[in-house]
Amino acid sequence: MRTLFAVSAMTLALLGTPSLAQTGTGQFCLKGPTGAAQCNYQTMAQCEQAKPAGSTSQCLDKAQVQGTTGSGSSMPSPGGSPTPPAGGSPPR
Repeated sequence: MRTLFAVSAMTLALLGTPSLAQTGTGQFCLKGPTGAAQCNYQTMAQCEQAKPAGSTSQCLDKAQVQGTTGSGSSMPSPGGSPTPPAGGSPPR
């Protein structure tokens, strides 16, 4: 019995805690202080209204909760011109 408990505890520690779970199919999520996100809202206004008064919970777009908040690319956009060097015109 002790072995089963120890193995279960170690598995939970290695896999992470369930507090980072995301539930629901809405576009907007209410993320609580434990890290759990309830994505049950179709608008940001609905999410804001559901927040408890004085809560530290946040309303976020589902993409933010999933970690896709933008391209994150530092590469120039396709077809963009390179910036000329300081103090001169572009090379010929």
